[in-house]
Amino acid sequence: MQNNSQVFRPAQDTSTPQVLKTILDKFIIIPDLTMSAKITPSSESDPLALVLNELKSLKIIVESQTVEITKLKQSHYQLKQQLSNPTSTQLANHRQKSKHDATVGGMELANELYDNRSNNHKSNFIHLDRIFNEHSVFLEPLMAACPHIKIILAHILTNDFGWSVKSVNYVTPMIHFTEEDCQRIAKALAFFLRKRKTAEVALEAWKLNYPQLKELSDVEFFDSFMLVIAQNLVRDSMWGVVYRVSVGVAFSTTDAATDMYTILVYKAAGLNGRATALVLMMGLNMLFQLLFVWAQYKKKSWKKKLYECAICLVLLRPAVDAYRVATNHIDKDLIFDPLTEMVCNKGAELFSESIPGCVLQCYVLLENPELISVGAVASLLISATTTGFTSSMITYDFDVDSAHRNFQPAFYG
Repeated sequence: MQNNSQVFRPAQDTSTPQVLKTILDKFIIIPDLTMSAKITPSSESDPLALVLNELKSLKIIVESQTVEITKLKQSHYQLKQQLSNPTSTQLANHRQKSKHDATVGGMELANELYDNRSNNHKSNFIHLDRIFNEHSVFLEPLMAACPHIKIILAHILTNDFGWSVKSVNYVTPMIHFTEEDCQRIAKALAFFLRKRKTAEVALEAWKLNYPQLKELSDVEFFDSFMLVIAQNLVRDSMWGVVYRVSVGVAFSTTDAATDMYTILVYKAAGLNGRATALVLMMGLNMLFQLLFVWAQYKKKSWKKKLYECAICLVLLRPAVDAYRVATNHIDKDLIFDPLTEMVCNKGAELFSESIPGCVLQCYVLLENPELISVGAVASLLISATTTGFTSSMITYDFDVDSAHRNFQPAFYG
C-alpha cells in the first residue's frame, strides 16, 4: 500500500484463511486501516467484507471496554488517595471541631472560675492556681503565652472600680510583666467595662490599649474564656449602668430646669414672643417623643403605652433609654432596638429643642445685653453642653456597637 486512500482489492483465488491472515497483519501494522482505508468488496457476500465488518464491531467493543477500565482505574486511585490521606475538607472539619471543643472548654472553665471568685485577689489566685493545676494540659498554651496570666485574672475577678487606664510599656513582653503591670492591666479592664456598652467592645478596647495582649488571641479558647468573665462582671457590676443613667438624668433634668427658668426670665422682661418660641421648642420635642413611643410600642397594651408616655412627660426619657442600652434590653415586640430608639429620641431633642434653643438664647442675649446674668449664662452653657454631650453619645454608641463594627469594619473599626 502506498497510502491510506488507495483501494484494496484482494485476489479472488486466495483462500479464506490466507485472506484473514493478511487482513489481520495489516490491521496490526496500521490500526486505523478500517477507518481510513476505502475498502470496496466485490460483492455483499464477499468473505472479506464479512470479516471486516466483524473486526469493526470488535474494535468498537474493545474501545468501549478500554474507556470503562480507565474510569475504574481512576476511581480506584481516588479511593486509595482518600483512604491514605484525609482530604482538605476532612481536615477543615477536624480543625473546626477542635476549635469548637476548645471554645466550649474555655467557657466552662471561665464559669467555674467566676462562680468561686471573691473580692480578694490573693484568695482568687489560690483558686486560680488550683484550677490551672487540674487542667494543666488544656491551659498550657495560655500559660506559655503569658506566664503571669493567673495574677492578671486574680485582679480582674476582684472587679475593683477602675478610675483610669494606666499605661504599661508596650515593648515589655508578657513574660517580663511585674505585679504592678498585671494589676494595671486588670484594673483597665474594669474601666473599659464601665465605659463601654457591651463586654465584647470592652475586651476589644482592652486588647487595643495593651498590644501585648493580642498574642493571647492566638490561643483558641482565650477570647471566649475572657468574654464569659467580662459578661459576668458586667452583669454583676452596675457601675457602667449607674454612670450612664446618672449622667443622662443630670443633663436632661438640668437642661429642662434651666429652659423653664429662661422662659420665666423672658416673661418677666416682656419678651413674650421669645418665651413662647422656647415653649414651642420644648413642646415640639415632647410631641416627637410621644409620637415615636406610640409607633415603637404599637404592639403593646394601652397600659404599657401610657407608661412610656409618662416617662416622656416627666422628662426621664434620656435616662430610661440610656439604662436600656447599657443593659442590652431586648424586646422582640418592639420595632427598633434600644440603641436606635435612643438615637431617634436624642436626634429629635437636638433638632427641635437643643440646637434651636441655644441659638435663640444667644440671639436674645445679644439683642438684650441687660438680661446677661449668671443664670442666663449658666442656662446657655448647660444647653450647649447638653447638645455637645448628646451628639457625642450618638456617634459614640454607633462607633462601639458590635453589630455596626461587624457590618462595616472599615468605617467603625
